[in-house]
Amino acid sequence: MSRPTAPAQSLLRVISIRLAMVAAGLIAVMVVATIVEYSISIEKLRRATLEDQAQHLFQSLGLGRVPHFTEYCNRYPSAYGYRIFNETNEILTEVNPKLFPEMPRYRSGRPDLSFKHGGMRDPSSDQWTITRAGEVKGRPLWIHLTMVGDPATLWGEVIVDEIVEHVVAPAFLIVPALSFAIFLALRSALQPLNSIAERARVLAQEANSGTSSQELPSEGLPLETLNMVGAINALLQKTESMLEQQKQFAANAAHELRTPLAVLLLQISRLPPSEAVDRLKSDVAVMNRVVGQLLRLSQAEQLAKTDFASHDLRDIARATCEEMTAPAALMGRLIELDEPPAPALISCNPEFIKIAIRNIIENGLRAAPLGSTVSIAVDCNACVSVSDRGPGIPDIEKEQIFQRFWTRARKIGEGAGIGLALVRRIMELHGGDARIENRVGGGTCVMLSFSP
Repeated sequence: MSRPTAPAQSLLRVISIRLAMVAAGLIAVMVVATIVEYSISIEKLRRATLEDQAQHLFQSLGLGRVPHFTEYCNRYPSAYGYRIFNETNEILTEVNPKLFPEMPRYRSGRPDLSFKHGGMRDPSSDQWTITRAGEVKGRPLWIHLTMVGDPATLWGEVIVDEIVEHVVAPAFLIVPALSFAIFLALRSALQPLNSIAERARVLAQEANSGTSSQELPSEGLPLETLNMVGAINALLQKTESMLEQQKQFAANAAHELRTPLAVLLLQISRLPPSEAVDRLKSDVAVMNRVVGQLLRLSQAEQLAKTDFASHDLRDIARATCEEMTAPAALMGRLIELDEPPAPALISCNPEFIKIAIRNIIENGLRAAPLGSTVSIAVDCNACVSVSDRGPGIPDIEKEQIFQRFWTRARKIGEGAGIGLALVRRIMELHGGDARIENRVGGGTCVMLSFSP
């Protein structure tokens, strides 16, 4: 059992997803680099932590709120503390003053803006002190903060702020604009590939409709795709040459066989009547029909849409039924035609449509019981159906029966499996479809559907 394949994605989508993954990876690397940078430099981390808390203190004082840093000072009295001074070195607020034994309470001049290290060896009890100036409601103030170790891990806020400010925020500003620019550049660069894909799709349609294939254009292609297009064009030329040779061979063989078969049939007719002679005549008739089908199949491959014109499907079906009335009577069967009152116009070559309808009528006559009726119906949706009352066709064979040289009758020496293959090919060349369904009440219904 074959595994289901995932739906194909456009190259532009694949590249965009991978670029997005690369961008996410770069952002992750920058985040890790920021964490590592601050983790390696304890001094830088401590200073940034104290400066961050000093800034929050000034903001809280300006808003008249209790500083959030006070909560840490109360929770860890041996680790955090601060003092607030005015321009005359008067202490306005003091939290955990025992952490500032080296600082005089009063002195002349303005306090130093500094960052100091207590010099203790144990990192968990290292003391760091910072002095910063600011203005609160128009009044100049100084804040003196100290920190012994960092039991509340305030450094985490610093790293988060650094990541948001220097990594995430720039990424949100740069990445969308850069992604859009890359998307436009990629779409422009991949446009030649899109043109090649569209041209290849048209080539497939032309090949299906019997039109001669044109080479893929190579102008404006990058080197990587230029070689691929060149290889495809060479393969197209080789394939078309081989197909042309096969078509010509089949046509020549069919033409060459018609005359000997006619002569053979004439010679057989001169023999005295006997059962063996009747079998010979039947076999030659089958061979003659096979040769005719091969010739028509070769002619169908040469069919071009330039030969198409608008025709009423009712007229084509009616003319075909009139031609098949006599052969049906000789076989002991009847033909009936049902057609709509309104025209069913299609663009086609009427002679080949008659061949397709005639072939399925002939199959229906051979499958139908003696004395039964083969029904032909045309509807206003440009569809022809031929129904018989024969044994029917198993579901497993409904597609196989349209393959060339496949036939259920081969076991008894009848047919060569070309008739229905010719029917489907004619329908493909007309942009239509041929399919087989079960007839209600038993039998087979072959339907020819034309595109509107």
